[in-house]
Amino acid sequence: MGSQDAPNRRLAQWRDVLDRASSLDNWGQMLEACNEYDKVVDEIKHAVAVEKSPYPDDLTKFLTNVAIAATLRSKAAQDLTGKVSGISLADMQLLITTMKSLPAKVPPFPLPGVEEFKHLMPAAAISMPKVSSTSAGDDDDDDDDVAKGDSIGGNLKPRMHFPGQTNITIRIEKIQLKDPASYFEPFFTISVKDTQGKDITPPQDTPTTNRKDDFIHFAQPVEIQTSLEDLPPDCAIFLEFKHFKPRKNKVSVKCFSLLELDELVPSSQPIPLEMYTKPTDFKRKKLNLLTTKKHYLWVSIVLTKN
Repeated sequence: MGSQDAPNRRLAQWRDVLDRASSLDNWGQMLEACNEYDKVVDEIKHAVAVEKSPYPDDLTKFLTNVAIAATLRSKAAQDLTGKVSGISLADMQLLITTMKSLPAKVPPFPLPGVEEFKHLMPAAAISMPKVSSTSAGDDDDDDDDVAKGDSIGGNLKPRMHFPGQTNITIRIEKIQLKDPASYFEPFFTISVKDTQGKDITPPQDTPTTNRKDDFIHFAQPVEIQTSLEDLPPDCAIFLEFKHFKPRKNKVSVKCFSLLELDELVPSSQPIPLEMYTKPTDFKRKKLNLLTTKKHYLWVSIVLTKN
């Protein structure tokens, strides 16, 4: 077999998975559709974010845009409010048709504006920028650093349906830290833990963001995958702020906040949460404030009775 056989087969497989995802999307099976979209995003991301991509530059760029489009479609499909716009189902179907010419011909990307969301893909993992050794985003110790993961586009889950019970939505609005511009590919990991630090629901990662001024802005709703009534009374929801360190090729936890069950009160306005120093203390034995300054994580809490 030729050296390009495997990469070319992969192109056909990605097209087939996207085709299956769009069919599920069309039938209203959003959870299954988003799982398929996310699968393609993860595989493309790993294929192109390496030192030597198996594809030529023009095809690598096209595939990067495919992954961005699938990320945006998955995000729009999971939103039940209708407020998330971007890539429609018709857009995805057009993209799938366009992909049929690959790899023999790399056509112009059919969906304008997708490149504006290039921060959703780890292009910087290919050509890493220099980061000042004095920047706030790179002065953490590495005791709690973890290997670079799949958090660029996130892995948020859609809203579950709990008949007769209450959904919990945590909307992460913004976080205030010293020198917010220094944090590269920031995101949150949201998990629900018991007092022993064990997961009650699988952790979820938000997409990364590049919206920064005096704050790092997310405006990202997160659907907790267990109803309010089924949560143990002593559990807590943890929100860990993480960022990528290009020089070390690692993701680091900068700080974390938490919400205990009695704090899950609907809020018409965002509420401030205190931020604690790493490592994340899931057992809540010793919590130390990150700073004495009035810097907070701002979130909104929505409780929806089914």
